[in-house]
Parts: sequence; C-alpha cells; structure tokens
Amino acid sequence: MFVLKDKLNVSLYQDEFHFFETTKIFSSYFIPPISYLEHYPELNTPLPFIIGGWWINLWGDTIQNLRILTLLLSFAIVTTFIWQSPKDSNKLWVCVLGLWLFPNYYLCTVYYYTDMFAILFLLAGIISYLQERHFISGLLIALSICCRQYMIAFPVAIVVNEIVRIFIMNEYSLKNTYLEAVSKKYLFIYIVAFLSIVPWVLLWGGFAPAEEMKRQHYDSTLTYKGGFVLYSSAVVAFYFVIPEILLRRRLNVLVQYVRNNKVLSILCLLMIGLLVCFMPAVQTYNPYFTWRFLGYLDMGLVKIGIPELFKQIIFGLLMFLALIRFLSGGLTLSTWVFIINGILLGKAQLSWDKYSLPTVVILWFLVLVEEKYSSHLSSLDKKS
Repeated sequence: MFVLKDKLNVSLYQDEFHFFETTKIFSSYFIPPISYLEHYPELNTPLPFIIGGWWINLWGDTIQNLRILTLLLSFAIVTTFIWQSPKDSNKLWVCVLGLWLFPNYYLCTVYYYTDMFAILFLLAGIISYLQERHFISGLLIALSICCRQYMIAFPVAIVVNEIVRIFIMNEYSLKNTYLEAVSKKYLFIYIVAFLSIVPWVLLWGGFAPAEEMKRQHYDSTLTYKGGFVLYSSAVVAFYFVIPEILLRRRLNVLVQYVRNNKVLSILCLLMIGLLVCFMPAVQTYNPYFTWRFLGYLDMGLVKIGIPELFKQIIFGLLMFLALIRFLSGGLTLSTWVFIINGILLGKAQLSWDKYSLPTVVILWFLVLVEEKYSSHLSSLDKKS
C-alpha cells in the first residue's frame, strides 16, 4: 500500500484537509490548554490530534508523516490478530481477510483519519477484558473514547453481557442477579470507562465542541433515526456476516436456526418491516452536509440502478441476516457489541459505513479467539 499510494504522498483526501490543520495547531502544545480543548474545530474527542501533534513534532509536519502513523497503527492491529491467534487455529487469515474486505479499513490505513487510534486502544482493551486484566482494560477503553465518542458502546456491551449471563445462570432471579452483579467489583471499572465521556460533555456543554456542532448543523435534539440502525445493521451484514458465511461456510447454521425458531424469526421480520415502512434509511441533508448517499454500500446499490423501495428492502433483508447470525450464536459479547452499537448509531448525526468499522474489527477478533476465551464469550455455562 505504501508503494501503490506513492509512499503515502498523494493529495489530501476529504476529512484530511481539516484533520491536518487541526493536528498542526495541537502540535504547538504538549498538553493542550482547556481553553483550546473547549473550542477546537472538530467533532470527535481530541486524543488522536494530540498524539498526531507529538508525532509531527518528532518527524515533521507533513501529511505523509501522519499517514505513516495511521499505517503503523493499522499494522499493529493486524499484528495483534496474529499475536492473539490460538496456535492451532485455522481461522487467522480468514479473519484478517474479512477485516481487509471492509473498504474503510483500507481508507483509514492509508489516509490520516482518527479511527485507527480508537480501534487499536479498543482492541487492546477487549483483549485485556478477556484476560481478566480489568483495570488495564477500562483504562484502554477510556482512551478509545478519548479518540471517538461512540466507543462508549463497548463498555456498555461488556456490562450488559456480564449481567445477562448472571441473570440466566441465576435462573432469571432479579434479586440474585443484582447481588451477584454488585459483588463483581470489576464491572464498576467498565461503568467508569463509560462515564469517561462525561468530562468532555461538561466541557463542551454537549457531545462535541459547541461552535463546531453549530457550524456543521449538528442535530442536538432528541431526534432518533431508526433508519440509521437499519443501515448500520446492513453494513455489518454486508462486511461481516456475508464474508463470514462465505469464508467459514456457516449458511446451514443460520438456515437451521430460522427453521427451529420460526416465531422469533417472524418477530424480527415484523420489526424490520416497521423500520423499512416508517423509518427508512435516509441520509442527513443540511447546508453543511450535502452528500445524498448513506455510505459506500448505499452508493453501490444506487449506482447499479436499484430503486429506492427495493434498496430499503435489501437493507431490511441484510438486517434480518445480521440479527439471525447473532441470535443463533446465543447472547454472547459479539451479540451485544452488534446490538448496542446499532442502537447507538440511531443517534448519530450522519449515516456512514465507517461508523461500523470498530464493530466489525472487534467481531472478527472475537471469531478468531472464540475458543481461546470461550469462558468469556459464552453467555451460558454447560449446565444452562
């Protein structure tokens, strides 16, 4: 990639124009003052720009140097997959190939975007959680939230997964579930990791610097867009579930699950039908954001001539495929990662394939290590 992209010296790409300028300003400070953190001209939390500022102070303030940084972060993520792969597993390159099939993984590797910072911290945090190094895990996940706000979905997924597992193992007793959950002190670490977003909200008076939210016409009301949940689920299905079916030959498992769970499958279809009919996936349009596509998947369907109604139906079918894939595996951490992220993205300002990239990376990693960390990835014990 380094060679094909002219040693990462190609022209600035989309968000790089303002990310580059913001990082150069951050490079003036080792630790930025509160006054600047309150008003800097970006919507995502500032840690990538702080690290980027340190980097260009070491190597020079060129976009090539910053792209080398994201390339190295991406390389570290793939190396982590290799390092954590079980010795006798034959799934390593299946999972890495699945990761590379997501176009945004490539884009965030060769261009200076903030996503690789968040994903590497998050991946290290998930590994630490599975290894029961909870303090380190909570710290790393908090750092990922300092890179992208929507990383808050992952500590929530961990806590929900743990509590649901306790609830099932306690035979659905709320009292016993509460007592056992409170006794597991490490769960509070993930609650604190989630709450690490609060200082930023207090500093900005919202979920991003107020002036920048106003400039980008950010909808700060309680509006919730079910269509974005529909589209993000379709993205996970297209870039994770379908490649997993093709690479791991799991279609028969999903078909058998639908046959054995007809009522649940029909309920899923009814819910999706309501989304398609009453909350279809439509991109935000305002004076700042005028691109009409929801993302690259949506653009691809439009380019090949799929009419709007059929496009929404395709999104619905992809969401159904994703739901069946995760429900068929039980209420595991993977299931909650998918569900919590999907719910959260309904409150996003825009719909974008890239917003599901951290989810897809973690899902591929959990597939890779599901035998190695089976006690953490299963929602039921053998007796249940």
